[in-house]
Amino acid sequence: MHPNLSLSLKRWFCKDCKKSFSSNRRPEKLIYKIFHEYFEHRQTLVQLSEKYHKSIPWIRKQINDYDGDEKQHKPRKINLACDATFYGKRKDKLGTLVFKDNNEKEIVIWKHIEKETKEEYIYLKSELDKLGYIVQSVVLDGKSGIEKAFKDIPRQMCHFHMRQIIKRYITMNPKLEAGKDLKIIMRLLTRTTEKNFSKKIDEWHKKYK
Repeated sequence: MHPNLSLSLKRWFCKDCKKSFSSNRRPEKLIYKIFHEYFEHRQTLVQLSEKYHKSIPWIRKQINDYDGDEKQHKPRKINLACDATFYGKRKDKLGTLVFKDNNEKEIVIWKHIEKETKEEYIYLKSELDKLGYIVQSVVLDGKSGIEKAFKDIPRQMCHFHMRQIIKRYITMNPKLEAGKDLKIIMRLLTRTTEKNFSKKIDEWHKKYK
């Protein structure tokens, strides 16, 4: 069965039995489907526009207006991991900034964003404060300026992002011996202690100057 193009009519037509019927829940289900196709299955605005025979602004509005189940908060002391992810193409300018409790593996708060800025981080941090959460530490991706949202709170750069930065400079298949050795050291990043890792990096600097 397929909906008529105008959701406001809330009429449905079955191609098999050739009968139509109405439903108050169908439009909400469609908006839910559009959101999750964009969010989980990485469908672009153009693809969704063609699929549902709607304009790109209309599709974007459904995604922005989608309101899932209300979050049930349990204010407590938390250790945060923060990051943003973007969907579709760069020109779509639609992403989500997520704050996650590292211990409970729970997303405590999130926000749709067009750009990843310190202002967005400051906003979500202030919302957490209002809800009664106490941030004990935070893991960030290292983007310039966003650490200002967590002044006076212990911060650490995400190990994954550290490795990605190194890969960007030495590539996946470094040609120089210095690059090859640094790649080996970086592989140990999540499986060693700070003391041992620092020792390896110091030895690498002395060897290759």
